[in-house]
Amino acid sequence: MKVAKHRARVGVVVALAILTLGATRSRAQEFAPAAPEPLVMGAASMLDQALAPERRAPELVILGGRPFGLAALDAAAVAAGLGWRSLRGAAGLARSGDPAIGWSTVAFAIGGATPGAGYALRVAARRDRRSDAAIAAESGAPPDAPPGTIATDLGGGTSAGVNAGGELGAGAWIAPGRVVLLWVAHPQLVTRGAAPPLARGLECGVAWRGSRVRAWLARELAAAPGGSDTHRAGIAFGGVDASAWVEARDAPLRAGLGVAARAGPFAVGVRVDAHPVLPQSVRFECALGSAP
Repeated sequence: MKVAKHRARVGVVVALAILTLGATRSRAQEFAPAAPEPLVMGAASMLDQALAPERRAPELVILGGRPFGLAALDAAAVAAGLGWRSLRGAAGLARSGDPAIGWSTVAFAIGGATPGAGYALRVAARRDRRSDAAIAAESGAPPDAPPGTIATDLGGGTSAGVNAGGELGAGAWIAPGRVVLLWVAHPQLVTRGAAPPLARGLECGVAWRGSRVRAWLARELAAAPGGSDTHRAGIAFGGVDASAWVEARDAPLRAGLGVAARAGPFAVGVRVDAHPVLPQSVRFECALGSAP
């Protein structure tokens, strides 16, 4: 047990060091869970932000959502997680958007966790649902261009633009005394190829976890030079069986709220995020696994 705890804490330190050195883009939220990190971390959070769950029991999660109220952006995903001693692993498949503008994603994560600390690495690969021929035809590339090549000028020249991409990210958390939770996550330390147009940067957060009340603050660095950092603050009431939360974000200023409930090994959660200009986004989660 002492050796496992030592390895986990060493892993956290290494992950934190790696994260402080990276500041590249993060664009994927296919596996984003309904509930925020201070409430629960599971297979979805491991695939989304590389935050390994503390519990090692098997877990199966089904995720879905409609970003900004647009049916053309409907998303669905399935994820599974498993642990053995201090090791943690997760895998997932996702499909986002309709066939004309959507993409498919496969993701894997591996890490470790013990009571009070956890770390993980995640890798994801995605590909547009449109065929290479359709993309080449729309971009004006020659019929005999290599698969995935897109024309970039009126003279018919081509570039290395492709309709597939991948990413590597890392995350870590530590909970000294079990009341205070600190986490840092950078889902995309390294990116290659194409990626969905949703950017996230390095995020750091702190939470206070009481028996029936939890509160948190987090800051996400701008994903591109010249961009604005994003801050969020939230508070939740309830326990393992039922909870409700509200969260506020800036840039632009907006709010979200959600509820979650558990009955034995079954858990459900729903989250609604408002936007000052666009329609609201809805996300739901159904999970089968032991209680946190």
